[in-house]
Amino acid sequence: MVAHRLVLKDPVAWVKSFVAMCLLVPLMGVVALSIDVARAQLFNYSHWFDYYSINPVAPPYEIEESLLFESDAVIRRPIMLEWNDVLFCDLYDGLGFRYFSSYHSKRHQVSPRDRMKIMWVYGGSAPKESASCFLHSTISGRLQFSEDKVQEIKGPLFEIELN
Repeated sequence: MVAHRLVLKDPVAWVKSFVAMCLLVPLMGVVALSIDVARAQLFNYSHWFDYYSINPVAPPYEIEESLLFESDAVIRRPIMLEWNDVLFCDLYDGLGFRYFSSYHSKRHQVSPRDRMKIMWVYGGSAPKESASCFLHSTISGRLQFSEDKVQEIKGPLFEIELN
């Protein structure tokens, strides 16, 4: 059986290579981070989508009726969107407007489209008594390798009535 030994033919060259690698790896990390920061600052993702309004469709609503809304938006690039809709209501009990319910939804790939109005049903619960309400929506565009674009919209007041 032959024993093998690590033989350093040129120890000075080995030390130089080791020092160079110790400096090169962190330097590559700094360069990669600099490129990512520069890209985030140079490219503006805020124009990828815009929501202009969220309005109730045909209020006043009757108690137990689904709350139907219409969003006015433009989507300019394929993007993942998340919506957090919060319903605030005044139940005429002297406590004023307060949180009533919320509904969260998301789509992983929203396709680009020109500005248009889209009708949708609020998925959270609605008051089962007369109330005055408004919807506050937070729309988040999830962008890979960048900060999310977050847009908030407060809809107009609408009534829920007993008929």
